[in-house]
Amino acid sequence: MSKWHKRTLAQRVLDDLQTQIKAARTASEEARVEANRQSHAMQSRYDTFREEGQALASAHAKRFPEMSKGVKLLEEFVRDCIHLDDTEPEIVTVGTVVTIEDEGDGTVQRFFLVPGGGGNLLSTPAGSVRTLNLSSPMGHALLRKSVDDEVVLTLGGQRKRFSILEVS
Repeated sequence: MSKWHKRTLAQRVLDDLQTQIKAARTASEEARVEANRQSHAMQSRYDTFREEGQALASAHAKRFPEMSKGVKLLEEFVRDCIHLDDTEPEIVTVGTVVTIEDEGDGTVQRFFLVPGGGGNLLSTPAGSVRTLNLSSPMGHALLRKSVDDEVVLTLGGQRKRFSILEVS
């Protein structure tokens, strides 16, 4: 039995992503309203409020498809992960918690691999865990690895080595 209560973790990630979508929709609508409110002709070449508002609304709107896809993936994952806590996996897959150590500075990090969303820091009785999207560079590098495997990844222009300490 897993100490992580992974279904609960996945539900928390889903709830957070749904909250982010609501906030992005609100921000998009506010930017659209502000852009339309700036209906006057430009007073000078520096008067770009309308264009900035339109660009901001457009940027928010572009996030919706990706976020909505993440919600759908997480909903399916939460529904299907009923027995996720009943087994101890030997390799890293979606739904596993993996603990890694940076071989350069000894920093230890713990990730919960999810199919959508990601980046959340979740506190649990078993400790803190950061959610990691499988499609991220780190998520992709960790996939199908096991304890004592090494992962080499370029992050921020620097080549880093990580050792897998635990898969649960």
